[in-house]
Amino acid sequence: MNGTFLLIILFLVVAVPSVAGLFVRRQIRTKGKFGLGPLRVVCPNCRSPQPFIREPNSFKQMMFGGYTCETCGTEIDKYGRAQEA
Repeated sequence: MNGTFLLIILFLVVAVPSVAGLFVRRQIRTKGKFGLGPLRVVCPNCRSPQPFIREPNSFKQMMFGGYTCETCGTEIDKYGRAQEA
């Protein structure tokens, strides 16, 4: 093994996961599309809790998270904010 190969392996093991972690952390803080939402979401209109295991009703909900309230039909993003339909 030469030094270049070891540097590439070190880069892949350390730098790539670090950058990915920073990206996800920033998305969580700014409530972006690729962040992780809270475990329990409440509808902003009727205050009913949404199910823990969600069933997406659209491609957008499938890719980026979100709910459709079973009680009032409000589209909710993964952070619990009402969305335009």
